[in-house]
Amino acid sequence: AAPCAEEGAAQLPLGVVLRLALEINTGRSAAAATEAQSADLLDAFLDALLRWELWRLAAPDAARGASTVRAGDAALDAVIAASPRLLPGASLAVARAEDALDALVDRGLVVTPGSGGYEAVARRRSAV
Repeated sequence: AAPCAEEGAAQLPLGVVLRLALEINTGRSAAAATEAQSADLLDAFLDALLRWELWRLAAPDAARGASTVRAGDAALDAVIAASPRLLPGASLAVARAEDALDALVDRGLVVTPGSGGYEAVARRRSAV
């Protein structure tokens, strides 16, 4: 399961994005993490990034506040700029998502309602 799967809906999406970005950047658990765990962490980051972008677009101006969005964007830009691991890792995660989408299309699972796989993979791909 993705590391942020249990995060509460009330938590500001940017908080999750920044926590995951910093965790990836610092490699806090990199020595002990398996390749699958690292992939899950990157997938969770992309999912959280998409949720942040959707929140920014969908939340009423009064609810999100322009200064909150500007501060959040600035914080995220700073973390991404200072992260030697984040962008290469995210690039690999997107490539894996594209491969998974191709496999789902090849197996005809894209049109199967409730197949579950396509939507989850498409969300990760849409984060960039």
